[in-house]
Amino acid sequence: MAGPVIRAERLSLRHGKGCALCHAPDFVAETNICPQCGTVWALRDVSFDVMPGEVFGIVGESGAGKSTLIDILDFARDPSDGAILYAPWKEGLVPVHDATAQERRYLRSFEIGVVHQNPRRNLMMGVSAGGNVVERMLAAGNRHIGEMRGVAGDMLDHMELAGRMDLKTGTLSMGMRQRVQIARALVNSPKVLLLDEPTTGLDLSVQARTLDLIRQVHRRLGLAIILVTHDWSVLRLMARRAIVLKAGRVVERGTVAQLMEDPQAPYTQLLVSSAL
Repeated sequence: MAGPVIRAERLSLRHGKGCALCHAPDFVAETNICPQCGTVWALRDVSFDVMPGEVFGIVGESGAGKSTLIDILDFARDPSDGAILYAPWKEGLVPVHDATAQERRYLRSFEIGVVHQNPRRNLMMGVSAGGNVVERMLAAGNRHIGEMRGVAGDMLDHMELAGRMDLKTGTLSMGMRQRVQIARALVNSPKVLLLDEPTTGLDLSVQARTLDLIRQVHRRLGLAIILVTHDWSVLRLMARRAIVLKAGRVVERGTVAQLMEDPQAPYTQLLVSSAL
């Protein structure tokens, strides 16, 4: 595939109807709250392309809109305006809002995997690690329990969780839960992996091992990854291109090297200088 695997076109998500002031194309505010009508713009006119096999970064402080963007890409929320286009399941980019409910389920089951900052969003704590992986295969229509257990065991082995197949997920450490999430996200061989702050709250050694496992998966499968992070060291290690979000807007975009070595936006300069 020569073109993008994902395209976001002017995505916006607002809470409130907005007014003439905040709907104006040139409206810019220091926060994402309209000073006139109080509408909250969680995202505003966010656009980007992600190429097949690319690790694409989304960076910004807490409240910048990063996790909201992941939720829209994973169909957990619908945007107020704009469009998401996916390419892996058909020839060329197709707007998701034109997809049927069945096609959206197909995308979520087979083409897109997601790893959330909080494993509880994806995992059932009272179910075994293997059961959480098998559940995703069941959702995709698989029914042979023996085969699914074998596949789940192999995936957990790849995530260095050998011997934990039948342990309840709630008894595992945070780092292990994240690896169960990754195994679950990858079990149906998606072409796109969404990572929402996958190392937040982990010890440095566990962070490093988790990132190393993600890099191994990326090299082995060649899938596209969208990585949300506030950590510039993680961004530099993993991604080649990125966008910088502030108050729901893209304030700068480019290669990670450019953003870190020669940031142009004052907000990006502040973020980079505080990370050094």
